[in-house]
Amino acid sequence: QNVDAANESYRIILQNIETGVEIEIPIDFPRGYETVFSRVNFFNHKSDKLALFSIDEQKNSSGSGAVNMNSEIKIFDLQSQKLINTGITGQFVMGQFDYTDKKLVLTINNSLTKIADINDFKPGESIASGWIHSCSPMTPYAVIFIGPRQNREGAGLELLNLKTNTKTELPVHIQNRSLD
Repeated sequence: QNVDAANESYRIILQNIETGVEIEIPIDFPRGYETVFSRVNFFNHKSDKLALFSIDEQKNSSGSGAVNMNSEIKIFDLQSQKLINTGITGQFVMGQFDYTDKKLVLTINNSLTKIADINDFKPGESIASGWIHSCSPMTPYAVIFIGPRQNREGAGLELLNLKTNTKTELPVHIQNRSLD
């Protein structure tokens, strides 16, 4: 939902499809991010929490007009309807719950895939390079989006086993160049 047309700010509205009750999540998103949470599953598998991110846009002091996109992972608890700050921050961060609901699979600073325990939210060592795209709710697998590289013409996908940290390249069309 657009909550501030002048600043192009958006908010997520959750709707219980059985009761019609709506919950507005108190995080504002800039234009361009309003549909991210409808394209990727950010619920844990119990569907009582969401792994979201807040974005703090700041103009770059270089005078170039560039914008720094600092962000932080936040957990929204549906029962209490409260945000939990994780302290996981970076140039751009995103996270999803793994199949155990005890860990977050993270993308940090646009390209590093790491795991953080939900008890302390401390990201571990990088286990892959790319963007977390989807986590299986039932198995230890996650799909990682890999941007174009020198040895590959287009973008790609890897299947990451979160237990063994092994990766398998998935077939994609050679002309695939973007996340969508």
